[in-house]
Amino acid sequence: MLCPPSTVQLLLLDFWPPDVKLISACAENHCEEVEALLQKPVSPDVPNHDGWTALHMAAWEGHLQCVSLLLEAGAKQDQEDPFGSTALYWAAENGDPKVVELLLAAGADQDKAANDGTTALHIASAIGHPQVVELLLVARADKDTAALDGTTALHIAAGNGHTKVVQLLLNAGADKDMPRADGDGTTALHRAAGMGHPELVQLLLAAAADVEKKAFGGGGSALHFAAGNGRSEVVQVLIQASAQGITELTRDPRIALDLAAMFGQLETVQLLLQAYRDHFSFGDLWSAYASAERNGHRDVMRVLLA
Repeated sequence: MLCPPSTVQLLLLDFWPPDVKLISACAENHCEEVEALLQKPVSPDVPNHDGWTALHMAAWEGHLQCVSLLLEAGAKQDQEDPFGSTALYWAAENGDPKVVELLLAAGADQDKAANDGTTALHIASAIGHPQVVELLLVARADKDTAALDGTTALHIAAGNGHTKVVQLLLNAGADKDMPRADGDGTTALHRAAGMGHPELVQLLLAAAADVEKKAFGGGGSALHFAAGNGRSEVVQVLIQASAQGITELTRDPRIALDLAAMFGQLETVQLLLQAYRDHFSFGDLWSAYASAERNGHRDVMRVLLA
């Protein structure tokens, strides 16, 4: 006997707890849902399985209204994720000045460091977000604090070629000659020179950065870093600064020539010879020639013999 067809009703159950839904809503910028969820007995500070809270998520995504709703609901602005990073840190990395400004106004700690010692100022300087850097400096962020690897915001910005950020940090009084605290002793000028940022080298020289300061226990100057890495434009800037009396390179050209020859930096060798040939002794030229020969740089050898 056949039974007549019947209607089956399915009951869909929502298994997601409100705190998980809150984080998801913040990620998607569903502000109305966020507002509705916050009316329920739900904590805005419960993290997901990655250790992120709703505020971390909203700040990272740059969802200003969600951030505002969470702060109004009493979200902890300085709660850390498993890496020790706060919402301000993630907003600074994302580079959204409005979110950063809102978090600072709510009392977020501008100097709170992550597990690796980096702060919001470090990360904004590393990526190159001048508006965020300016907001943090106005909020009196510590401009010279060092991360666990010994780098300051100025070291990082100079190495990464962020001219506007470097200018902001210098204007705020960042220590232009502060050596990296992990033992290698490099300064912002070393890093700008070694990475090949001539405009930053000029900026640091104009700020009276110590061009003679040595890294690696007294062995490496800015010229050495530039020459060894073949940063010919930086070498030219340093040579011109020396010629104009802005700085004196003393013994640096001899060592720089040897380094450039060792690493086969032909253009740099040519620049140094053009500027300082009269200052090089036969022994200096022979040492550079031997360095080029040991490393098979025949083009450099020919220039040194010319």
